[in-house]
Amino acid sequence: QTAAERAIALAPELPSGFLARGQYELLVAHRASAAQAAYLQAMRLGPSLPDGAGGLAYAEAAEGKWSAALEHLREQVALDPRSARAAVDLSWMLLYLRHFPEARAEAERGLAIAQTDVRLTEPRAHTVAAGGQPTSGQPPEPGVARGGT
Repeated sequence: QTAAERAIALAPELPSGFLARGQYELLVAHRASAAQAAYLQAMRLGPSLPDGAGGLAYAEAAEGKWSAALEHLREQVALDPRSARAAVDLSWMLLYLRHFPEARAEAERGLAIAQTDVRLTEPRAHTVAAGGQPTSGQPPEPGVARGGT
């Protein structure tokens, strides 16, 4: 937290301090709304950086804002289409939301970029196990096991 605040104090016009604040708020303090504010500021300062959109998506997902989270993960991929990490993030979100055909397609797109990235083989395998059949597009009920990155 101290490092993030210092980075913001030293260079408030750069997105990196706000990205760090967002990570702290989401992963350490568990304050998703504060993380969203930090990631939004990072996106305003660095609109072409995919990390802001990806971080915002995770903060939104933490509050159950699934449509917004999915939109921001798609934005992350659009900003960096050659990123295996962005493909991993989007394929897991699509899988979690039970968009099986899209999740498989995204995992396969990612594997075309990074053929040896095992983080993409797991969501692809899950879509095969699920039969690739779409459902309601809603996340599973609480307590239902799911994969993650």
